[in-house]
Amino acid sequence: MPIKAVIFDLDGTLVEFKFRVKEAKRDAVSYLLSNGVTGITASNSTLEIVEIAKAQKPQEYEQLKDGIFGIYEKYEHQALQSTKMRSYAIESLRELKKMGLSLALVTNSGKRPATEVLEKFYLSRFFAVVITRDDVSRIKPDGEGIKKALFSLGASNREAVYVGDGLVDIKAARDAEVREISITNGSV
Repeated sequence: MPIKAVIFDLDGTLVEFKFRVKEAKRDAVSYLLSNGVTGITASNSTLEIVEIAKAQKPQEYEQLKDGIFGIYEKYEHQALQSTKMRSYAIESLRELKKMGLSLALVTNSGKRPATEVLEKFYLSRFFAVVITRDDVSRIKPDGEGIKKALFSLGASNREAVYVGDGLVDIKAARDAEVREISITNGSV
């Protein structure tokens, strides 16, 4: 089946985003521990941290999730100051659009930071769909965001590829049963 859609990750794939993930996770874990969530460390993935908080504190989950991602957003805004576009990004997106392919973006970044990056580098014009962590109940490595993008684009999983730079991207693509492309200058 021919490719109809290309779905991209943002951070590390289209832009160099110097997000201090270790510090953000450390602060998120500290926040959760102070709110009575136990059994977590900064070595847990963000998805694991969120899921543990949900399991232990279902009544407070939304508030805790907002707190976690508020911490992440602070670090994302700091990273925005030094964000640079990958040298191949604009030309690649332009060529894919010329080929008539539908383009989407699926990122674990929050809506505001992702929008700021897209506006800063004039990338919004390329994407028919943008899915951030604010649009899903489960972030990557879960494939929910990719599945939402496919639905919005009207493409099947066999008609799409997901381009990312990390292991969470590969796992998310596999979870969504989409072919994955991993760029070599990423964090795999």
